[in-house]
Amino acid sequence: MTKIGGILNNSVVDGKGLRTAIFFSGCRRNCPGCHNPELQDFNHGEDYTLDQAKEIISKAKEMGDEGITLSGGHPLEPENYEMAYELAKEAHAQDLNVWLYTGYIWDKIPLMYMDLITECDVVVDGPFIMAQRSVEIPFRGSTNQRLIDVKQTFDKGEVVLWEK
Repeated sequence: MTKIGGILNNSVVDGKGLRTAIFFSGCRRNCPGCHNPELQDFNHGEDYTLDQAKEIISKAKEMGDEGITLSGGHPLEPENYEMAYELAKEAHAQDLNVWLYTGYIWDKIPLMYMDLITECDVVVDGPFIMAQRSVEIPFRGSTNQRLIDVKQTFDKGEVVLWEK
């Protein structure tokens, strides 16, 4: 079981198009000014089994969402990784795209999470930095964060930014 702190269907701010945002509980990064500070607590939210979580994907499809967003808290915490990976695989199996928010900078994402990263279409990397906060940039909280096209980045061997 994994704690999920919230689910938001038909979100338009957590990636391109209508999406279901899944907010994992637990984050050790503790970025000052975090948008979801309650989700830093690993005990916040409700326990989900893998079968229950897969129902989130089916509901997203039924509601007309074109993708899911894995956010938090932090999907790249050991407690959340397996569930996040399975959700990403299930989303792709149902023809939904996958975005993932991480406080890690791309080159610093631990290798142990690469199976999940390769199941993502876009990774929003970098910690939230209050001094770089901006409401003018889409899908990010601070200007240091990047929207990374995962497939193109792996194909080219260098970071390729996602473009609308």
